[in-house]
Amino acid sequence: MTLNEFGLVQQALAQFIKTLFLPVGLILVTGAIGSGKTMTLYSSLLHLNQHTKYL
Repeated sequence: MTLNEFGLVQQALAQFIKTLFLPVGLILVTGAIGSGKTMTLYSSLLHLNQHTKYL
């Protein structure tokens, strides 16, 4: 699943992707069991891996 398939509003998706590429910081992913935490982290890493030379 890609980040575009999460159903985020376009503005929220753009802000999340912008945050992914910051050189420092923390993204805290929380939620109930089965809410998609692991899928969010996995999709974020895939996105970074596709758009950067070294991860």
